[in-house]
Amino acid sequence: MTTMTTVGYGDTPPGNTLEVAYVAVGVLIGASTFTYVIGTLSSIVDEMHATSDQRRERMDRLKAYLKERNLSKPLAARLRRYYESFCI
Repeated sequence: MTTMTTVGYGDTPPGNTLEVAYVAVGVLIGASTFTYVIGTLSSIVDEMHATSDQRRERMDRLKAYLKERNLSKPLAARLRRYYESFCI
């Protein structure tokens, strides 16, 4: 975390209380920013996973419906391609 508050040119420790407070605030801001970014990325991945599950569920329902209606294989394949492209 200290790396987030330095430029990487040697180790210069804070010399007085004001500098210590400044570095502590910088470390807290850096840690908070890092936590926010990781949390946001986690939410995005979770949302993508849920969307993928919903899509799979809709396709399963479509396949069951097509099988129930005893449609010809070429027509069923056409309908699946249509739904994959536009509806789901």
